[in-house]
Amino acid sequence: MNNCPECDNQLKVEDKITAEYYFCDKCGYGHIEYSYPRCCLYSNLIPVRYYTDEIEAMQNSDDYRIYNQCQNCGKKIGQQISKNKFDKNSIPQFDNSLLEHTNEVSAELRELSKQLSERKIQNRRETYWDDYDEYLKSERWLKIRAIVLERDNFKCQSCLDAPAEQVHHVDGKFRKNEPIFTLVSVCTKCHEIITEIERGNYRQVEKIKYKFDK
Repeated sequence: MNNCPECDNQLKVEDKITAEYYFCDKCGYGHIEYSYPRCCLYSNLIPVRYYTDEIEAMQNSDDYRIYNQCQNCGKKIGQQISKNKFDKNSIPQFDNSLLEHTNEVSAELRELSKQLSERKIQNRRETYWDDYDEYLKSERWLKIRAIVLERDNFKCQSCLDAPAEQVHHVDGKFRKNEPIFTLVSVCTKCHEIITEIERGNYRQVEKIKYKFDK
């Protein structure tokens, strides 16, 4: 991956130990490529003494096991290795600092991944609404809108009082391919209230006003 798929700018890359983070400093695009199934990007395995007890590790005890540890990410790799193959003093202890650093970077990656997901969702929303706004200007929609308003005698089907000025989608999944029965004529005020309710603001939104409220 060399160029940004959104603006064609040259992508930059950061080594995140277990992944490469590609990003565009022009438009904000980002992409993460993980090293899976490898432990990290640049594996470097050496045998180490691994202690299950911190005190024994501090005392350099003989009660240890031998594993391969990656010197890049710090992870313990593979199965236990026989002690008979090594002299105790010839191999180092397991380096916890390597693993701690990798865990810190992994936390950064999780936050980056969250931010990138939120950006993608926002981009999809913006693209969706831009496309939908264009649809509402189309000849097809204007004809459908006229049919619905005429069917409802240009009266708001929410309050059955005010003149209808807009057409509301009762079921959003049919947008751009609407059966007429999923559309209803509404006045501007009722449309605003209905939209707020659909967005989850049903507790704060004002009440629809009927004839008996006046």
